Amino acid sequence: MPLPLWRTLLWPGTMTALVAALLALIAVRFLVPRLPEPEVDPDDPFVKPLYRDLVRPGVTIPALALGGIAGGTSPLAGGMVLGALALAGLGAALSSVDAATTYLPSRLHWLTVSAVVLLGALGVLLWEPRARWWPIGLGAVFGALASFCLFWVIWRVGNGFGYGDVRLATLTGGFCGALGVQTWWAGMLLGTIVGAVCAIAVALYRRRHPSPLGTAFPYGPALWAGPFLALLMSAW
Repeated sequence: MPLPLWRTLLWPGTMTALVAALLALIAVRFLVPRLPEPEVDPDDPFVKPLYRDLVRPGVTIPALALGGIAGGTSPLAGGMVLGALALAGLGAALSSVDAATTYLPSRLHWLTVSAVVLLGALGVLLWEPRARWWPIGLGAVFGALASFCLFWVIWRVGNGFGYGDVRLATLTGGFCGALGVQTWWAGMLLGTIVGAVCAIAVALYRRRHPSPLGTAFPYGPALWAGPFLALLMSAW
């Protein structure tokens, strides 16, 4: 018999929150400073902070907190719990880097993808009935392809998204798709809504408080949050 939502979030959610927070901390502390720096436009007025300079409380604490909060919802993912843990921890680090630099480093992104896929598959093989393996796999492929096509079009016709956002949406779409079509719709919709609301709020704030980011806005954290909001919605 499934545990009530509050008991799931209390236990084992507390344990998964701690694991995800630790994973986020390790990523920010040891992986991010070793990432290769991207080529930047010399005419861009925004000077991107170096990755090695991101090991500071303003980046570490948000990554730790976001990883813990997202990790606490991981048990709601069922057999995909290990994939959710990887996405929560490493994704929190990736999102925090994006928030500080507006860059989603490809090496950390592909490490996150590999961890989500491998650990997600391991969890499914261990805890899901064999009859569920193929539907989950096909759902993940559908979610990834559908999200890639959707956000690729947005990237091509608009000027707010970067290609890193397309990659991240593909990852979160694949994760949500593994949990079902409804979770995919909810994850993509909620992530997009959160991103739009935050972008409007930040734009209004910057009218009176100019930012070194200029008009650039990091959508990565909102796209990353979508799957975990969808998990909460599906279990409510």
